[in-house]
This record gives sequence, C-alpha cells and structure tokens, in this order.
Amino acid sequence: MIAKVIVWDESRPRAIMKMITTLKDTVIFGVKTNIPFLLDMLQHPEYVEGTLTTGFIRSHFPNGARPDTLTEKEKLFLEKALQTADKASVNTAAVEMPSPWNQTWRNV
Repeated sequence: MIAKVIVWDESRPRAIMKMITTLKDTVIFGVKTNIPFLLDMLQHPEYVEGTLTTGFIRSHFPNGARPDTLTEKEKLFLEKALQTADKASVNTAAVEMPSPWNQTWRNV
C-alpha cells in the first residue's frame, strides 16, 4: 500500500464526489495504481445508492481494473520527462567521480 485516502462529508453523495475529485487529482509515478478501478467503483449506481453486497466486485468487475489510459497531456509530459532524463544521463556519464578508496588519510 502506498497511501490510504479517507474523505468525509455530511452525506454519502457528497463524500463520494469528494473522493472522486481527490482520486482524479492524485498523481503517482513509477507504479501502477488501482485509482482507475476505484473511480469506476465509486461511480457505479449500486455503490452510489449504497445497495452493494459482498459480491459487488465479482459481479460487476469480474475482469478487475480496466487498463490505464493516458491523456494527451500526460503523454506529452512523460515524453518531455524522458527526453530530459536522456540528456541528463549523457551529461553525467562523462563526469569522472573520485573513488572513495583513493583517500590520502588512513586510520592507524
């Protein structure tokens, strides 16, 4: 688990909307998350109405979470980030780092 998100509001519909907004505003890089799956669940009529049962996920989401899809803005951001990382790795490869083993002092 990376994080636990808890929201509260004066009514179930308002709390659900607050959670949807919170999850949509959440950005996590480097690992796959279940945010799209949670958003699908939060918007399902049975969840919104509070009539779900313990078989809710099995009956409505038998294949689990849908595949992640990136927006064009996210794709552009990632492309620029990769280009920047590539340039940085080329520049740092030429820098010679001093060895920690070539020190002029010794413990006696």
